[in-house]
Amino acid sequence: MTTTLIHILLLVAAVCSLAVILRWDMRALQHNNYSNSSYYNWITSSDEYLTIKRVTLLVVLIASVTSMAMASPAVDAILAVVLLAQAAMLARKKHDTPLVPTSRVTRLYVIELIVLLFIAAIVGILGEGLRTSAVAVVMMATFSYSCTLAANWMMQPIEQHMGTNSGRED
Repeated sequence: MTTTLIHILLLVAAVCSLAVILRWDMRALQHNNYSNSSYYNWITSSDEYLTIKRVTLLVVLIASVTSMAMASPAVDAILAVVLLAQAAMLARKKHDTPLVPTSRVTRLYVIELIVLLFIAAIVGILGEGLRTSAVAVVMMATFSYSCTLAANWMMQPIEQHMGTNSGRED
């Protein structure tokens, strides 16, 4: 029973972390006019993939797949606390160019989050349950910029149909 509660806590912490990280990605994508090439250039030129938030997520990801974490719910609880603390700090951080909650960015954010959580649910069903889903969500958060690039690319036909592909909002 306690192990299940800790795995639920880890999953909730991972989802919170993913949600906050995706908002960071949406802000950067919006700032780059929803252009995958500009967003990718920004990621590589700003070393976004090596920031403290990404390294922390990578450490949590690696720690969550160790045999010690798999055998000890206490390690999962510590990892959940780290994820929640990071999500809280990132959610409170102010940006020079904040995310503007337009319908396009909201649509992209919600669809990406739903698809990633659906994938995590499938992974949990095929794997060993809640803990496996949580690890999958941490992996998605760690490499969220790749997920955001893919989601933006997949949404381009819809955005073209809606007339929002030129970088301007609807």
